[in-house]
Amino acid sequence: MKRSFPLILLAVAFFGWLYYSAARTSKVTCESCITFGGRTECAKTAGATREEALRQGATVICARISSGMTEGIRCANTLPDRSECSGESAAGKGKKTY
Repeated sequence: MKRSFPLILLAVAFFGWLYYSAARTSKVTCESCITFGGRTECAKTAGATREEALRQGATVICARISSGMTEGIRCANTLPDRSECSGESAAGKGKKTY
């Protein structure tokens, strides 16, 4: 029992730090849709800024609908058909549609 207590305490501290780090960096949540190669896909992602959340969305979407590095890059450079973001941003708090 005496040996396991420090390990349990360390595990709780680690998972607390992990949760805090994830919650702290995800201030903006975006849902975006991209059409590429005749396929449309949507994803909901989060990031510290609107731009980061949208970039993450493009990465997730393009991984699903493109094949190969060249198509993936072309897909990631495609403008979203729709993107809706909420949370803190450079312009302030609230929900914004772009």
